[in-house]
Amino acid sequence: MRAVAVPSQSSEDTVRPRPLRDTGRLEDRVANHDGVDEPNRIAVLAASAGATVALGAFGHMLTEKTRSMQVMLPTPDGDEKPDRIVQFGHALDNDPNAIEAAYRVLTWGLIADLGAFFWRPNYELEMYECAQAFEFRNSYEGQVPAFGEPVSTDPSDEERGKLLAELLKGTLFCMISAAIDEPVEFESDPIVGMHIPQWTELFLDARQVANERINELAPQGLPIWKNTD
Repeated sequence: MRAVAVPSQSSEDTVRPRPLRDTGRLEDRVANHDGVDEPNRIAVLAASAGATVALGAFGHMLTEKTRSMQVMLPTPDGDEKPDRIVQFGHALDNDPNAIEAAYRVLTWGLIADLGAFFWRPNYELEMYECAQAFEFRNSYEGQVPAFGEPVSTDPSDEERGKLLAELLKGTLFCMISAAIDEPVEFESDPIVGMHIPQWTELFLDARQVANERINELAPQGLPIWKNTD
């Protein structure tokens, strides 16, 4: 699975997540961007609304749960390893930049979800169009659209289900990785995996919020690609 390319940067100008307060200006920034078509603009704003709600709920739960917990866990061989969920909870509790990083990854997850529904044949192009307004600021953000890339122009229900499951999992792991600024391995962290059912519910809630925002911004709806073959 390939990631959508992230513009290369030198070590001197590596982009760091902007403070959380910057998200309050997202709507103005996107609305005033000349190079973005209206459907893409609406998708970014809708995804942002959904991400704010889902991350708020997930973050509140995690910070309350992990505030008094230790990050390092003992291993059977006498060593220690970090509990990534506790580490994530502590980051959200103490670092506004971690909140911003998680929020941006989740927003890309929802943009990808909307793009897979509305724009399957032009998915990659539309992701680049959305990036004109929202940007890719680190490799984790760039990975998320690849998880949501449709496998065909007319997928079966089973294919849609598998794609959504991959996007949900990929978004969660990339969100944690971005927030703690360390890669979290997909197959070797069962503690994170245990939270996928709860995360699935929150992501679907975020999708509903995003669709409600679309209805507010575009009562006529967004253009939907239909298979005419």
